[in-house]
Amino acid sequence: MLQSTVVGNIRLLNGSADLVLLVMVAWALQKGGNEVYWPLGVAAGLIVGFVSQMPILVVMIGYGVSMLILQILQSRIWQAPLFSLFVAVLLGSLVSLFVDFLYLLLIGTPLEPGVSFNRVILPGIILNLLIALPVYAFVGEIAKMLIPDEVDL
Repeated sequence: MLQSTVVGNIRLLNGSADLVLLVMVAWALQKGGNEVYWPLGVAAGLIVGFVSQMPILVVMIGYGVSMLILQILQSRIWQAPLFSLFVAVLLGSLVSLFVDFLYLLLIGTPLEPGVSFNRVILPGIILNLLIALPVYAFVGEIAKMLIPDEVDL
C-alpha cells in the first residue's frame, strides 16, 4: 500500500522509488534472512504484479534476478552488509527496470533507450539509493522484534 500511495508518488523526473524491492533486499540482508531469497522474491513479484500494470511474470523475473544478485553478493561479500545493500539496490533496480523496459519494447511501446534511461531508469535508481539506508534501518528494527537473538541458557 505504501508503494502505490506514498513512495510511488515521490518522483524524480519520471522515475520513482521501488519500496518493495528495497524492503525485500533489506530483509534478505538481516540476520536469519539468508534462507528466504527465492520465496521473498516470488512473494514480492506476485504482490507487485497484482497491483501494477506490468505482467506478474515480468515483475517476478526482475525481482528474482535481484534476489539472485543478492545471494551471490552474500556468498562473496558476507561481512559487509551495507556494501551489499547498496550494490544489491543498484544492480537490482537496474535489472528490474531494464526487464520492464525490455517488456515494453517487446509489446511495441515506442521508447527511446537514451530518454528512458535518463528520465526513468537513472532517477529511479537514485531514489532507491537515497532511501535504501532508512529502509534498511527500519527493516532491521522490525527484524529484531520478529526474530529474537538466540539466548544461551
